[in-house]
Amino acid sequence: MTRLCLMLILSGVLFAQAPPGYFNWWDSPIANDLNLSEDQKKQIRSIVQEYRDRLIDQRAALQKAELQFGDLFAETSPNPVRADQVIEQLVAARSDLTRTMSQMTLRLRAVLTPEQFQELQKRRPRLMPGPGAGPMMGPRMREFQERRQKKAAPKGPGAPI
Repeated sequence: MTRLCLMLILSGVLFAQAPPGYFNWWDSPIANDLNLSEDQKKQIRSIVQEYRDRLIDQRAALQKAELQFGDLFAETSPNPVRADQVIEQLVAARSDLTRTMSQMTLRLRAVLTPEQFQELQKRRPRLMPGPGAGPMMGPRMREFQERRQKKAAPKGPGAPI
């Protein structure tokens, strides 16, 4: 049961990190290639600034919930009632962050012309193959995957090095 809960929670990481296609394009050299007008640049700065504090708070809430879940999972015999509370906090934190990032992304998208958006889609970083891989995978998920790969490595005589 605990293993099932962990798999469900960790699979949610893939979807909660950021909406598909989301990346900080406005803060990268790609923005220079979009030929943004001064008005567009001003709108983009305003939108990012409007969401900045909320995103910082929501990312912190998510990190706290992830740490609480990690602590709970490390317990020898987790309390099921407490586990449900921690899981609900984690789900809510991920949901809030995903909602806010999606709303901001849509508002930023609306600032671009269709041609600029098409150019942005061509230039956005491509995700690496595999679940959870790529630039949007958080460090905790990367660490989890590395540990899992080490544990899955064959051991004993004749095992590849």
